[in-house]
Amino acid sequence: MEHMEHVDGRKGPCGVVNFYCDDGKHPHPPKPDCDECCDPCKANKRGMSFVAPLATAVVAQVGVEIPMQLLYNPAGSGKNLHINSRLALTNGSDDNGAVFKYYFDPQLNAPGVPEAVVCMNVQTPAFPASMAQAYSAPSVASNGIIIDGITVAVDESKLDNQLILGEGHWLLVTVRVNAENVRCGSGLYFVECPIKRQHDGMPEQLPV
Repeated sequence: MEHMEHVDGRKGPCGVVNFYCDDGKHPHPPKPDCDECCDPCKANKRGMSFVAPLATAVVAQVGVEIPMQLLYNPAGSGKNLHINSRLALTNGSDDNGAVFKYYFDPQLNAPGVPEAVVCMNVQTPAFPASMAQAYSAPSVASNGIIIDGITVAVDESKLDNQLILGEGHWLLVTVRVNAENVRCGSGLYFVECPIKRQHDGMPEQLPV
């Protein structure tokens, strides 16, 4: 802070104020807390990181795609789910391979068995509970929009490319095995990021 002469002749302390015009043409310093959802360490410290815990199943049918796990971001939650890691694993012999696939917005007959969503930072008092909902063994009429998949053989594999699940949207995990009675598991790790809204209530959009 320094003392300078103002345009009206007064003297006094002056400071610097940052304005964010969001014109997309000039670089600006980062807005406060804008990195919280993208930085895993910051998000975890603030109790914003969660896991839809490992959904496990013994898959008896060979060569049939089985719905295994669902993650839902309820309409009106006020948050986006930034899914930053997806775990897939099998347990058995070298022949017990599986293909896991991921889909947006399946058509559901029933969501399945409710499962706990757990905060990855345990404290006393506890951080607020997740807005997300997780299910295992869903009943699916159609799988929805395929995103990607991963092959696993007697080990664990992980996908780290980020997915963002907006309000009112679902993520489906399916599995197909190449041997009978393969034990499979799926886990989804995500950050709940508050949605910044404009004056008209619409989500903020980055300039293009």
